[in-house]
Amino acid sequence: MATQKPNAKPDFNLDTIEREGGADHAFTFNIGDRVIEMIDPAELDWKILAAIEQPQDFLRHCFTPADREFLNNEHIPGWKFNSLMDAYMSHYGIDMSAGKGSGFKL
Repeated sequence: MATQKPNAKPDFNLDTIEREGGADHAFTFNIGDRVIEMIDPAELDWKILAAIEQPQDFLRHCFTPADREFLNNEHIPGWKFNSLMDAYMSHYGIDMSAGKGSGFKL
């Protein structure tokens, strides 16, 4: 690791960078009488993203604990879940085409 010179200007300043673009509202969906919000994956902490090995690890962080518990007790057919994930990825502009991510399809 290089030592910092006094008064050296950094190459990049995380304290001043602002996010550009992104969705103008949170992605929500309903199941029964409940409306569930899925957070923007770009807002997940980098340590969470680095630790993700399986799609279910990612999903664990996209819901509040209460919504996650609720969904775990619901029967959702794979085809409906796939449609939900397609809508979620589209809403947040995530390109899951070949070479640009790992799929979430069941």
